[in-house]
Amino acid sequence: MKKFKDLVYDYNDIFVAVLIVVIAGAVIFWRIGDIMAYPEYMAEIHAGEASDNLGLDDLDLTPEEVEDINENPEEIVSDPDGGQSGESEEGTGDIPEDEETPDNAPFKTKTETKFTVPVGVTGTKIAQLLFDKQLVESPEAFVTAVSKINAETKLMAGTFTIPAGSTVEDIADILTR
Repeated sequence: MKKFKDLVYDYNDIFVAVLIVVIAGAVIFWRIGDIMAYPEYMAEIHAGEASDNLGLDDLDLTPEEVEDINENPEEIVSDPDGGQSGESEEGTGDIPEDEETPDNAPFKTKTETKFTVPVGVTGTKIAQLLFDKQLVESPEAFVTAVSKINAETKLMAGTFTIPAGSTVEDIADILTR
């Protein structure tokens, strides 16, 4: 029995390699006709003479009516964790709804705000959190500001104080220090 065990241990790697070669050879032999016809098939496709029989006859391609998931966009939750990111409630930076910023003036924060960036969030998620707290005019504005200063990889986790009157560029600078 010991001789058989030694034989198996000594030749196990060779046996596995031969088995792999045999299986690969069997697959190639089984599909050799398709393999050899492939260059001709590709030439037909490029010449516009490809066969219409692609084996797609049993597919059902009739259009179905689907539910519009954007039917009620106001019901979309942009913060799935329900605001549990550790943000402080004091000084939320809310802008009164009756007071809008002029189109030509840059967007600025109204009050000093504590803002927490959770560990492991992406820059896009940070932009959305800033927008949800009304600290930036849009998530895209923050992403653009971060890109302008080449700080995509420098965004830091932690709690930051955003002073009143900060622009999106100021906030990008604060979050990358």
